Amino acid sequence: MPERIERLHETLAELRGELRELDSLDEPTRQLLEGAADELHKALDPHDETELEHQSLSERFRQSTERFEESHPTLARIVGNMIDALGQIGI
Repeated sequence: MPERIERLHETLAELRGELRELDSLDEPTRQLLEGAADELHKALDPHDETELEHQSLSERFRQSTERFEESHPTLARIVGNMIDALGQIGI
């Protein structure tokens, strides 16, 4: 597996772990992040031929970051890493 894709898998796992631990995240933001994470997970599956909506996914992560940047800095860092990783693979 290419290094960038592996890094994206690792960051996705970190994001899911952080979402499981956070109780104070508002529900709309949680749903936005979980939905984007699900879409990315599905797109990274080599057996799934569903096409990833590149701008939609990156934009969803960016929008969610704006909502919790100050209140959840760890989550903001993880999502920022996810956005960077998506950009590195052209998404």
